[in-house]
Amino acid sequence: MLDVAVARKYARALFSAALKAGNAERVHQDLNAFLALRNEDPAFLNFLVSPQVDSAQKHAFIKAVFDPKVDPLVGGFLRLLVDKGRIVNLPRICEEYGRMSEEHRGIIRIGVISAGPLEGDQEKKLAEILARRSGRQVILEKKVDPAIIGGIILHYQDRIIDRSIRRGLKTMSDALLASRSL
Repeated sequence: MLDVAVARKYARALFSAALKAGNAERVHQDLNAFLALRNEDPAFLNFLVSPQVDSAQKHAFIKAVFDPKVDPLVGGFLRLLVDKGRIVNLPRICEEYGRMSEEHRGIIRIGVISAGPLEGDQEKKLAEILARRSGRQVILEKKVDPAIIGGIILHYQDRIIDRSIRRGLKTMSDALLASRSL
């Protein structure tokens, strides 16, 4: 949990600086490129987080490899993370920045768990309803879990809305058991 709080703090500071500089979208693109690079070849991040590599070598690496390709704010931010010993948090910071950027642009991601794949019309209707209620553009992150039997479970930030049949059956079972003990 501490890592999440640290990542949010650094992401918020970077996002604020990027907004002031007017390059929040470019920074977002650069951070997405870091996430993609980490997924393709985690060696660069391993080098940056290694305690055997001193800060001067890490700074030289950032200057040679990243500075020519990324916004100057991002290069400076990477060096700051190295200096503060927080470069290990870079992937989570990138994710948090992305979430903040989308929220700033009026986009929300909502996780949807269903017992089977959503049909085209179902997905479209659900996205429209959620967009109307939230007043934002909705991106559905779909997951299939046959264990919920039917219905859906929605995840949005820290909220969960469980309208699954599994949950309904559990509620009914609990109510019946409670009434038997009366």
